[in-house]
Amino acid sequence: MEYLSEKDFNCFHPSKSKNALYNKKRLEIRRKLQALGKTIKPFLENLDCCFDIKTSLHHPFLYNQYKVVSQWVYFVPSKKDLQPLKKIFGQDFFDELKSGYNHTVLLVGVDYDGLNVSLKTHQKAWWDGKNIKNKCKKSQSRQELRDLLHDLQNFSLKIHDYKKIYHCEKITSDELNMFLKYYSPGEHWLHLDYRISREDSCIEEQLLIEKLKQLLIAIIPVYKFIKWSPNNNYVFKDKN
Repeated sequence: MEYLSEKDFNCFHPSKSKNALYNKKRLEIRRKLQALGKTIKPFLENLDCCFDIKTSLHHPFLYNQYKVVSQWVYFVPSKKDLQPLKKIFGQDFFDELKSGYNHTVLLVGVDYDGLNVSLKTHQKAWWDGKNIKNKCKKSQSRQELRDLLHDLQNFSLKIHDYKKIYHCEKITSDELNMFLKYYSPGEHWLHLDYRISREDSCIEEQLLIEKLKQLLIAIIPVYKFIKWSPNNNYVFKDKN
């Protein structure tokens, strides 16, 4: 596959974000990200996860406030993986789910400064948000989550647009309790992020794929901890 270049990152400079003349270049970036996602997807699915791949808009439009400041490839729950929610919420809700991004997702994003590798729980994915909140009412589960976060070197945990950032490898029990106290499912995004500078030596090499693969694999345990499923159900009574 083609690797990201300096021109790709420069495409997201604020002076270019609203300029339709860069749509062709952004489409090239979108295809690079899609190829990247297809390359990494099998390795994630080897960990007993089912994903579909989606990419973000490459042109200014209503949904991105008519400016493209970054682009992403998403690993979203597969349609098969969403079937249990269909049984709970019905067909109309399922149709909205399978066409949107209102889930807990993994993603790789590119912007002017570099790359972002993330797990994000959408603010509308309240069932996943409530799942982690309810699950962590037990001290044993809070300790399990803390142990999982400690394994994530140089990742940060954040609520929505709050300024407070929790460094995963250093997060204390009190800090995790504070995070869980103020995180409100249905109102807040949950962000788990890792930044790669555009100056990193791996950006234009085969090493990039390996690094991204390792980072995404590393956050799968947290993904499984958060994501609602019939076997990880702390939300719906008599639905397990």
